[in-house]
Amino acid sequence: MMCPIRFAAIAAALALATHSVPANAQDGATIEAVEQLSSDYTAIAGGWWLDERCRLLKFEQKIEFEWLVGELTEAIAGELGAGWTGSRQQSAQQIAADIPCDAAAADLIGDSVTLARVVTDQLTGLVYTQGATDREYLLGRFSSLAQGRAVADRCRFKTDAWRAEYRNLVDRIGVALGQRYADVDFRSLATEAQLGIDAAAIECTPDLDKRIDAFFAAARSLALQLGLIAPVP
Repeated sequence: MMCPIRFAAIAAALALATHSVPANAQDGATIEAVEQLSSDYTAIAGGWWLDERCRLLKFEQKIEFEWLVGELTEAIAGELGAGWTGSRQQSAQQIAADIPCDAAAADLIGDSVTLARVVTDQLTGLVYTQGATDREYLLGRFSSLAQGRAVADRCRFKTDAWRAEYRNLVDRIGVALGQRYADVDFRSLATEAQLGIDAAAIECTPDLDKRIDAFFAAARSLALQLGLIAPVP
């Protein structure tokens, strides 16, 4: 059973990484806190990558886990650097690749979600509330995807067929989310995103192309989570 790190241990770990600490002040407890933070984050990331491959979580559970991992990663990277989180993500992905998608994997993923809740709360003070956090998160995510689609159209990115697929994905995602959040007009959100991009000064550069590719990948990911498209074999 994974043991969550205490808030004091997290604070000590961040202090060690972000401040000049004399060698004689780096006692065993502080060093242990750094190691525990690394172990717990790697375990959480491992559960994330395992579910990315096995897809055992339900949509509501996946969205919570995604939000938790995102908030936790942002908080840690902000203090320790993106390289710190990135290296542990890479190690976790490699480990998860060798784990069978069975009942034991489901338990590992469940433990990772539980640990992510505890560590995110302790480190950031943020708590996921079903029906509120997911609503805000998914509205923001949909708006970003709609903006990416509008930029792709404006810059005539890739082919007409590719852009049509992107538009179709965003439309279908809007319909699916509208069934979950009936008080939200997702078509209007998409229109607002389009109007915002139309009014903005945008330079269609190769760097922007990379961002559009990322938006499209995110749209496919959300569509897959919603059961709108099948996973690539």
